[in-house]
Amino acid sequence: QEEMEMLDLALENYITSLSYNEKLDNDMGRVICKNSIAKVYIKKKRYEEALNLIEETIPIAMQMENGFLIARLYNNLGWAQLRMNQNRNAELSLLKGYSVAENHNLKDELSQASHLLSELYEVKKNYEKALKYKTEAIGLDREILNDGTIRYVNDILFRYDSEKKGNELAVLAKQNEVVRLKLRKNRTLLLIGVLSLF
Repeated sequence: QEEMEMLDLALENYITSLSYNEKLDNDMGRVICKNSIAKVYIKKKRYEEALNLIEETIPIAMQMENGFLIARLYNNLGWAQLRMNQNRNAELSLLKGYSVAENHNLKDELSQASHLLSELYEVKKNYEKALKYKTEAIGLDREILNDGTIRYVNDILFRYDSEKKGNELAVLAKQNEVVRLKLRKNRTLLLIGVLSLF
């Protein structure tokens, strides 16, 4: 129930965002919002609404030639069709999403398509294909996790190096200040010495 409440809030926010993108006449924003709304509809088991929304959105994404959005839309279309037991259409949509994701090297979308294709082939009792796509999905999930971990570690190393250099600069600045004060003191003593001779 708590998840449903979060979905309702998410849906409300996506609809609000869509209205802003409509006012701005922003096709990219429209496609992203409509796809997000459709995804929430699928999670709420409102499959027909999701299907209609995605089908009206795909041509816009195709005109934009945005592989990322096209792959996501086809994956969500296939997901909705799978939930509606439209297995043949689901297969075509998911294979299209898979192909687009593969052509654009989109690991997250490729993983999603692979998970859904595995589920579809299990329903169709084609266990060989189900296993193939499940194995691929798990491998992609590991790659995504490893890539994320590497990015995280590199970010931490960068922050550490930046902080270390910042500390080194602070030490150098203090040393520079000490040298400047010594020079000032020596200049003052020299001036006093010169003045005391007169």
